[in-house]
Amino acid sequence: MGYSAISFSAGEQPTTAKWNILGSNDASFNDGTGIGTNAISGASLSTSAIKLGLAKVTSSQSTSSASFSTIPGMSLTVTVPAGGRDVEIMVFLAAIGLATANGTYSIAIYKDGSPIQQAVIDQQASATNRTSFTVFAEDVAPTAGSHTYTAQWGVFSAGQVLSLTAGAGTSTGQAVPGYSFIEAKLV
Repeated sequence: MGYSAISFSAGEQPTTAKWNILGSNDASFNDGTGIGTNAISGASLSTSAIKLGLAKVTSSQSTSSASFSTIPGMSLTVTVPAGGRDVEIMVFLAAIGLATANGTYSIAIYKDGSPIQQAVIDQQASATNRTSFTVFAEDVAPTAGSHTYTAQWGVFSAGQVLSLTAGAGTSTGQAVPGYSFIEAKLV
């Protein structure tokens, strides 16, 4: 049922038909069918209508795994509403790098155990170099319901150690926050 326009005159005693239209309009606002597409501006939406979830990591981590594994604390289970909107996932790593110079590592975003985005980083700098890094993925019109997004990492060669450093500081001369995070939002 959708919204139907109706008007009244001053002092008018509404007919049964007009009362029925009022009831139908009220029901259409209640179930959402009476609200036109894009009728509500973004400024009128609550933050939770766009941001689905955020998980922060505030402790240092490391891995030497050559296969992908979830970065501890970088897992986010969200409930995607019906309606066919896309979900944007952002992973921000505040200060990450290999303990050895001249190596390669990878960061990936997984949805429900399957990769949806992957970045390969070829580190040609010294072993002490840490850089901030961001990976984005768009999950196009996911099914409504619960989904788990994870940030995963892995090294390409045995013996390499990949470290994520916590604590506010600088990365390649730029100030970085003291945490890394994974965030999911509707777009």
